[in-house]
Amino acid sequence: MFERMYAGLDVHVRSVVGAAIDGVLGEIWSLRLAPEAGAVVSWVASLPGPVAVAYEAGPTGFGLAGVDGGGCAVRGGGPGQGRGAAG
Repeated sequence: MFERMYAGLDVHVRSVVGAAIDGVLGEIWSLRLAPEAGAVVSWVASLPGPVAVAYEAGPTGFGLAGVDGGGCAVRGGGPGQGRGAAG
């Protein structure tokens, strides 16, 4: 599936920072969100779809795991699962 938008979320206890790039137009968006799943879902839903979203599922990111669907593919990863993982 081709995703028009690619978004990443940096999830913390006090805030969530979101960034997205439009794969068609090359436009970039970024903003700071309240650390609530509803605020994050609303922002992602406002992006032109389909959207692929990635975030690190640390202790504060697990609440976003059930957001999949509605033209949005959400993928979470645990700390240390990235390509540049320490160790």
